Amino acid sequence: MYTVQDEIGDILGDKNKIRMIMALYDKGAMKKTDLYEYASRNSLNPRKLDEMEKANLISQNYDRFQNNMTTVSLTDLGRDVARKLRDIEGLMSGELAVE
Repeated sequence: MYTVQDEIGDILGDKNKIRMIMALYDKGAMKKTDLYEYASRNSLNPRKLDEMEKANLISQNYDRFQNNMTTVSLTDLGRDVARKLRDIEGLMSGELAVE
């Protein structure tokens, strides 16, 4: 049986994905290789980006004329998710009051 929680876990249940989303939220669009600096070294990071792109959280723009550079940025949905993650962080740290 498929549930929404399963989908959330599949998409965001990884600290590297969350770190990359938050880095993009804080720093803005960046080269894929620069984004990897915010995640643990993992050969699966390119696949994780593809999964987040499929979930419409990020977009990856490949430019073969700029030394095959790929730029990663958050989509509108990705920015909304990042804001919610920042709120969760604030709740857990005590910076935001629980309603």
